Amino acid sequence: MIAAQDPASLLCLVVDCDAESRKMRHQVCSDNQINFGELAANMSVFCHAHVTMHRQNSLLVLACGKQLENGCRVVYPRVEEGDDFVPAAHTLAGILSEGLMATQDGGNGPGGNSVNFISQALSTALCVMNRQLLHNPAIRPRILVAQLSRDHAPSYNNVMNCIFSADKAGIPIDALVLKTTDESQFLQQACYMTKGVYQRPLDQRDVLQQLLEFFLPSTAARALLNAPFQKVVEFKASCFCHKKPVEFAYMCSVCLALTCSKAPVCDTCGTEAAHV
Repeated sequence: MIAAQDPASLLCLVVDCDAESRKMRHQVCSDNQINFGELAANMSVFCHAHVTMHRQNSLLVLACGKQLENGCRVVYPRVEEGDDFVPAAHTLAGILSEGLMATQDGGNGPGGNSVNFISQALSTALCVMNRQLLHNPAIRPRILVAQLSRDHAPSYNNVMNCIFSADKAGIPIDALVLKTTDESQFLQQACYMTKGVYQRPLDQRDVLQQLLEFFLPSTAARALLNAPFQKVVEFKASCFCHKKPVEFAYMCSVCLALTCSKAPVCDTCGTEAAHV
């Protein structure tokens, strides 16, 4: 039982609804994977559990994907609810399932493959949380990202800026990576730097159990629990010239831009390279 004086929690759930990843998952879904409909249902149960843990717990749900306008859409709260981030528990499941499943419609957004939808969702979440903290400094915000698609290399700098902002504000970023090909370099760094929880389950049929076990506890409760520790974190940065992860790079002493090869003038800020 949570004591009445315990601080409320603001959870921002970012769900990767990229239409291309959803279609591929539907076509080649293996025995240890779940389809997007099952994921949406599990997310609804998880959000319902969150809002019932504390009477003042609040919720923000963002869907992101290349097919959405600007790469991001607010699923909850809906427009008719205004700024009410504390949902009625009996209506939540229907709202989330309907909102998440509807994101496959609409075709490609204006940015196409260049839309940095994960960074857009993170920046939107941080802006909303900053506004809520101004009204209620006692609230404890956190972000959970459920990722289906691969990392978008050109958005590395945007994602890192969001990670630094979250770390400065004391907002942990959790990650549930559901792609089966490889780890998420971006989310590994986000969870490590903000003291969040990173999970990439090999058997996705137990996603709901992992959501309730690892991501439901508040930041205050996690101090008393044995949260999973990241044993391996990929810290490679992406170069500004080719937008690809590199082990070694040249850095501009003024704007900190990274390049694969040494150049006489920085392409980002125009500063001449120092002669050594």
